[in-house]
Amino acid sequence: MLSYCWEQYDLGDFGKGLDQTLYGPIFRSFKPVASRWRIFPTLDSLRAGIYSYRAEKLPQVTRQLNFRLTVRDMYNGTGTHHWSDSTVKLNVTDQSGPFRVLGPNQSSNYWRNGSSYTVSWDVANTTAAPVSCGNVDIYLSLDDGRTWPITLAAATPNDGNEVITVPAGSYTGSARVKVKASGNVFFDISDQGFIINDWPDTITDIEKPGTIAIYPVPARNDLFIRVIDGGRYDVKMFSSIGQLVWQGYVDGNTSVNTGYMGAGVYQLVFVHPSTGNKIVKRVVIE
Repeated sequence: MLSYCWEQYDLGDFGKGLDQTLYGPIFRSFKPVASRWRIFPTLDSLRAGIYSYRAEKLPQVTRQLNFRLTVRDMYNGTGTHHWSDSTVKLNVTDQSGPFRVLGPNQSSNYWRNGSSYTVSWDVANTTAAPVSCGNVDIYLSLDDGRTWPITLAAATPNDGNEVITVPAGSYTGSARVKVKASGNVFFDISDQGFIINDWPDTITDIEKPGTIAIYPVPARNDLFIRVIDGGRYDVKMFSSIGQLVWQGYVDGNTSVNTGYMGAGVYQLVFVHPSTGNKIVKRVVIE
């Protein structure tokens, strides 16, 4: 089994302290892991909004950072290790930064599938030399910043804002946005997770009440839906954090098994397939 360990390979000037060191290491070593990638500081720290802690911090002065990768191949407790004679060098400057995502940046933010929103960030002089970052890539995470499978924009100008369209089917209660320099290593992510869902943006999306009846409330093992106007509606049911738990259609009388759902408040979004009008109802599951 291969394991990997990235370490900062710098020595010297510890007497100045981590804030002002020009030569010594500012990133600690960790135990070898299966991933070949490492994020500085650690991803869990960035997700928690921590950019500096004991023996792990972002640089504050113009300097060079040198890193070396050690690879271990272990089987039944024995094996070999190897490291490259060359190092990965990163040049940092105090003339730019901090490069930060400005929005969406709060848990109260809300995005709707298929709609357009503005992602904003602080360029922080990164377009100027020596950084000279002309473009950025924008990514979307649906699992609170652990993975980034969706590209919202590629090689868009590093001008501080970009209008993006939320991909269909991006349901989550913990979305985050990453803005990363194209062809470079620095980036930032949203400070907090936010919701992406199909709930209406405005009251104009809501049909008049009384068209659909839901009972009993609260529900336990089964929820019954009756369409009073005799029409047919496509319906999706979401948990309070935006997770899609059921979808289908209703016309006349329909029952939904809720016995497997956890207790809490859920949203039912009904869409008329012809008019596009919506009805949104809340239901409590015991």
